Amino acid sequence: MIVLRSGGKDHRDSGFALLLVLWALILLSLIITQLLAAGRRETQLASNLRQAAFAETLADNAVQTTIFHLMTRANGRLANTIQTVVLPGGTSTVHVRNLAGLVNPNMAPGPLLTALLEECAAAPSAAVHLSQSITDWRSPNDDLHKIIATYRAAGLTYAPSGRAFQTRDEIRLVLGMTPAIADCLVPHLSVYGDAEMPAPAFADPLVLRSLMRMMRQNGAGLAAMAPDQTGSLAVEIIVDAASGSARFVRDTTVRFSDSDATRPYRILTWQRGD
Repeated sequence: MIVLRSGGKDHRDSGFALLLVLWALILLSLIITQLLAAGRRETQLASNLRQAAFAETLADNAVQTTIFHLMTRANGRLANTIQTVVLPGGTSTVHVRNLAGLVNPNMAPGPLLTALLEECAAAPSAAVHLSQSITDWRSPNDDLHKIIATYRAAGLTYAPSGRAFQTRDEIRLVLGMTPAIADCLVPHLSVYGDAEMPAPAFADPLVLRSLMRMMRQNGAGLAAMAPDQTGSLAVEIIVDAASGSARFVRDTTVRFSDSDATRPYRILTWQRGD
């Protein structure tokens, strides 16, 4: 009689081969899953980059369009405006602010600076001190060495150079300035205005209150302190553009001139906003 015996080794080899196939399938599944996920990430990244580039293009186009429209208006008669423009692929919110309504820290008289600082919650004595520090910073001074020594004594590694403020944020470096007062002050300043006094017609509520405070303290009439705006028109154009999930802010300062037909406007600043 012939007895057939099952091949144990063959069964073990078959089971091992099946296990290898299963592990290979799992590995391939993982690889395919990673490839698909990477593809989705790359696609999303490309879409985000496209939307970001489109939002920046929308913002820049809105600035140029706004400049074109402003060139057709009479200088000095531009009120502050906010306008939303809806375009295929996105929207742009355009803020235009006449800089004649802001305070120029390089030109403003001491009483106005003091009143403005008091409106920003500075104590009267601190406001007077800060106003003098601002004047010392922006002006050539025979006692510059003494002023420098004062900054060194306060532990600061910088000091005024007797030159005008180059940006409004530079006001934060003035001796005695606190972050809270500076945060209140900076939005109401511009180094591109061409008058000592802001024009009430274009001033925001805080600047108007400062003018009224100065008027009460000095006994001058508001009209006498701030006559109608003259000279060239300077504006700040802030465009907040959105395309899909992307957002881009362009902050631009432009000065217009009626006297130069070959160059009716100059772009003073062109930067990315917050």
